[in-house]
Amino acid sequence: MASLPGLATLFLGRIPSEAREDTIHSFIESIKPRNGDPLDLGSVKLGLELLRACRGIEGLGKLCSFVVEELDNGSGASGKLREITSLCSDYEDLGCQVLQHIENDLLKTARLLRVSDLGYHVPTEAFLNHHMVASIPVLDETVSGDGISHQVSTTIRYLTFLKVLLWHANEDRISISNTIFTSLLVLLGTGPELATASGDAIAAFLPLLEGNHLSYSTEVRDSLIAQIWERICDLLSNPLPSEPAGSAFRLWFRWIYQSGGYEPSQSILQQTQYWNLLQIGLLHGYSEQRKLCLGILQKSIAILQSNVENTHMTFKLQARRNYELQYTKYCTLYETVVLDRYPNQVSACLGDLAKIMSPTSHIHISWITTLLSAALSSKIQDGIRKIIGLWYIDFTSHSEEELESQQTLLFQGILPWATQGFLFTQSLFSSRESTECLHAQNLCNLIQRFAEKCSGTKERLLFLRKVLKYISNDANIFPYAMLYILEGLLEGFRNTKTLPFLEIDELALVATTSVRAGLPEVARDLCTTYCMALTTETQKNVRASVPGVDGLEQRWKKLESTPVITRDAAKTTDLAENIGRNLNNDTDGQSTQIGATAIRSHAESLKTITYRSARGDGLLQALDTLASALDTTDAHDIPPSLLYEALEILWDEVDTQEYPKAALMRIPGLALRPIFIQICISEDGTSETNSLTVLLTKILETVHRLSESRSYLLPPLAQSLRAACLSYPEALSILPVDDFLLRFANHPPSPRPDFLFECAAALKLEVFFPHLSYTFYYGVREWFGYACVMDLVNRLPNLNAVITRDVLDQLIKPWATQKTPVPQVSKWKTLTQLQMMLILSEACISKGDPVETSLYLNTFMDILSVEPWPKYRYLLEWMLARLYLHSPDDRSLLLDRLGSQGESNPKLTASLMRMAVMVACFPDTPESFSLRLVTLLIPLCASGKIQVRHEAHWAFPSIWDHVETRGWSNILSNPAFAALNTHIRSLWRFQTPTSPYNSRSLTLDLVKDHNMANLFQGDYLRTYPPERELVTTADFEAVWAADVRNKLAVPRPHAPPLISLGSPKPPIEIEIPTSSATVAPLSTPFTTADLLDANLAPLQTKSTTWQHFLAPTGPNPARRHTPLILVASLITNPANLGGLSRIAEIFGADSLALPSLQPLSQPAFTSVAVTSHQHIPIFALWPADLPKYLVDKKKEGYTIVCVEQTDRSKVLGEEGTVVPKRSVVVLGSEKGGCPAEVLAEADLCVEIKQKGVTRSLNVQTAGAVCLFEYQRTWG
Repeated sequence: MASLPGLATLFLGRIPSEAREDTIHSFIESIKPRNGDPLDLGSVKLGLELLRACRGIEGLGKLCSFVVEELDNGSGASGKLREITSLCSDYEDLGCQVLQHIENDLLKTARLLRVSDLGYHVPTEAFLNHHMVASIPVLDETVSGDGISHQVSTTIRYLTFLKVLLWHANEDRISISNTIFTSLLVLLGTGPELATASGDAIAAFLPLLEGNHLSYSTEVRDSLIAQIWERICDLLSNPLPSEPAGSAFRLWFRWIYQSGGYEPSQSILQQTQYWNLLQIGLLHGYSEQRKLCLGILQKSIAILQSNVENTHMTFKLQARRNYELQYTKYCTLYETVVLDRYPNQVSACLGDLAKIMSPTSHIHISWITTLLSAALSSKIQDGIRKIIGLWYIDFTSHSEEELESQQTLLFQGILPWATQGFLFTQSLFSSRESTECLHAQNLCNLIQRFAEKCSGTKERLLFLRKVLKYISNDANIFPYAMLYILEGLLEGFRNTKTLPFLEIDELALVATTSVRAGLPEVARDLCTTYCMALTTETQKNVRASVPGVDGLEQRWKKLESTPVITRDAAKTTDLAENIGRNLNNDTDGQSTQIGATAIRSHAESLKTITYRSARGDGLLQALDTLASALDTTDAHDIPPSLLYEALEILWDEVDTQEYPKAALMRIPGLALRPIFIQICISEDGTSETNSLTVLLTKILETVHRLSESRSYLLPPLAQSLRAACLSYPEALSILPVDDFLLRFANHPPSPRPDFLFECAAALKLEVFFPHLSYTFYYGVREWFGYACVMDLVNRLPNLNAVITRDVLDQLIKPWATQKTPVPQVSKWKTLTQLQMMLILSEACISKGDPVETSLYLNTFMDILSVEPWPKYRYLLEWMLARLYLHSPDDRSLLLDRLGSQGESNPKLTASLMRMAVMVACFPDTPESFSLRLVTLLIPLCASGKIQVRHEAHWAFPSIWDHVETRGWSNILSNPAFAALNTHIRSLWRFQTPTSPYNSRSLTLDLVKDHNMANLFQGDYLRTYPPERELVTTADFEAVWAADVRNKLAVPRPHAPPLISLGSPKPPIEIEIPTSSATVAPLSTPFTTADLLDANLAPLQTKSTTWQHFLAPTGPNPARRHTPLILVASLITNPANLGGLSRIAEIFGADSLALPSLQPLSQPAFTSVAVTSHQHIPIFALWPADLPKYLVDKKKEGYTIVCVEQTDRSKVLGEEGTVVPKRSVVVLGSEKGGCPAEVLAEADLCVEIKQKGVTRSLNVQTAGAVCLFEYQRTWG
């Protein structure tokens, strides 16, 4: 077939010379597409050859217009674009005209966007004026919005063509104007589609600079370098993550890696902005942008040719190698901590972090600030942030270096993380002695350290200003964090003895901080104290000149002068005092009449002014007035309507004011005064009596509900209710005491974290003002209220048996009606329920009613049979054992059940053994019971159920000790029993120390240990997970001491406590043997000093590193693969296929064959394959077609390799065993391996050397070993 030049010559040879021009013009006109048909590029080529053969004939412009029109019409198919590209490359004149047209179009688009609403998304005007003002055409006509959209669409098509043209550029045949490149830079700042197309074209342009495909003069080269950098700065004008920022970093990355001599100049590398923008990208960018920044950083270090010294970078040319190594380590740390974020890897990085922060490090502090701030960003999971944040605090506390350079890190990274509320609440610990927050104390120490390390007073004052500004401006700061920050400032100034003289600006900040909203009472007073302490060295006249400081001083003076007895909580310490005095005080008629007059006058005044006197601050005064009147009156002399009306008015106002603390703490003691109780229990049945009962019920229920979130309300409420019930047992039938006890058991009030912070603040405030203690603000702690409630429960059976039975039955009901299987933990269950059940069930046991005892015995046994939680089982076993103590006739039933239980319910069998041992130790249990129990334990000691067997092993020595104590020879003389006892005691579990607090090691003597102390402070509370002690013996003693102090006539003869108080058992002590030399020392956590001196291990890195951005960007870029095909057609397990996909992709196999493509969508496959199947060609190859496929591959030159153990297999890795480079590697099925028809086609069989006795490796492992050996051989 003739070539196009030959065809053109032949064509022209048949045409007279004088007719050639017209003929060529006619031919060119005929090329123009008709009716939307595509352009015939073959005819265009022929036309170009004709023009080339006949120099001087015009027509090139016409052909160019045809090509441009083809591009305008949207011919964006990759094949057609490659053909046009080839055409422009082969015919340089045509290419130049097409490029000129594209250049004009780009300039036109730049001009249109300059004046249109679409506009630029980043600052562009200065760039246009500086580099393109002379090139941009002036548009006279006004273009509509649709016209601009059409122009943008056309430009995008031109840019796509330009990208393909640059991919196939040839240095001898194409020349690109620098104006085109400048236009591309301009269009990077436009909308997403146009910016993306422009970015792709630039990505294709830059490698041409590196390969010298394009050559420009030195002046043009310098101009292009300046343009690139200027445009990058424009695109990064917004520091937050955005599409322009992404374009900027991609441009920057390719510029520095792929532009050859056009990389950033040394003057650009000297700029502070250069390094600052990189840090901004690392701090705020998306994952891709951050990876790009790491690559840019490393390359920038590599191309530096002079020293750099600015606020964001330091570089010394003579120490280049050290800088390169340390910044490479920095990039690895950044990837591991910020990008990968695996907790174990981050923990392993801490030593290297300590090294780059050491004085010998070459890493500039601004880069460390960037890394740690990014790691502490809210975008990072809390676990990683916590690792880094706690490490930094510890590192700083041990460092002796200056910290002024790290203040930016403190305010930018550390404090935003460290002032989050959950860090405080998670590290909050409360005991009876103190309440502390570990994180808060660490934060305080950190601020103190920074203040102490300031180089001088001026610098310390500047640090104070920064801290106060941060507190004032950060609305998200946890309120209590502010207190610890202020404390740290104060401690730092005091330790350096440089409490500063504050200027007006600092004083204003202090005043603002002192009135910050969100702090409750004690914390607010502590904040006032701290802020005032900061101003003590400042002259009074200066303080007086700043608004707000005078208010701070007034609040501080008020705290300083507050009398101890004036605070509201002090009036609620002994709320039952008035009850006792009213019960034991004999008043004469005159005093009664005065009191009646006073109460009538008070109530009438309240009624007359319609609640006005009780509004606002008048509420507390009204409460005091009514309480004072009640203390001097007798109930018989006052109309109930007046009392009811007065109390109702006050309660309505408390409700209106949304239950203020001071009033709410006084209400229980006021509402439950004897005069109100006597009116309610009177038998006159008047409406006033009924209304008062309803009101008292409402008050009781509301205050109780509020006490669940305000634990300080429990003591006054519980103390008042207990005193009322003990003084007037009839009140149990009037007030909803049963509901109160049930709600208390189901939702025991517990102090919330915010209140515990109040407790901690009270301890700190007490250091400044000893009289401002917790008691001053809130009275006694909540455990005093717990003791009041539990003491009432302990006396309840002797006060009202009916209510006792009702409360017990209501507590038992949800436990007895649980649906099986019962979850390990249920939200509705509480330990308080069982503790209360144990106390109340004692009343039913004491009656000795066999029917009732049998009923509760069966009920508790049913509950025990399904309950999984050890602590709950312990108390249920306690209750059941007490039932057996008082019901000797039922003890044999326990052994009957143990003998018939079997192993279907191991937990119940273990509980039956524990209870049987307790019953056997009762003083009145006969020898026959122990003999039968020992006999039952023998088969249980050999049970196949571990729990049963171990429990029997614990039970047998216990019962044996009891038998020895009693001297029962019938059991002791049995050699089988004795031998079993000796054997069990020799087992390791009796020789090796274990935790003293577990369900098997706890012992309980149901006679000696049955008391309130062991119920609420017993060792069972310390088993894992440990429970807090709700109440202690000291709390009960405090309640009884208050009774004596208040002259309350309790305990009365008819209401003694049912269970004695007792004393808690001493802690279990366990002896640790010292004879064994194999005991390893306890490990201690690394300190910062250890991390600095440690020989650090290599860091694990799994992130997709920045190098993948350098992958080819041309059409259909080739995967980096080897000429190896992995065949997994014989494997059926989707998980194995997923693993092989991952292995094949990682080791660069050419492709992977599966029996079908169905597994690709199965979770078992994708969970193992991750995303590997998206990066490797996978095709279906049915097992039946495998032999033919192998034969075909042989014909193509492949070697067939089967991984199989045969008599002819060669061992991988041994000398002479090489998997050929062009191979098809076949893996056998999981069970059958490679079938005979496949082995018949094999050119080579290989196997993996084994030393163990296991038959074979898993197919995934075998495939990985084989591909690794292939890669090791061929690279």
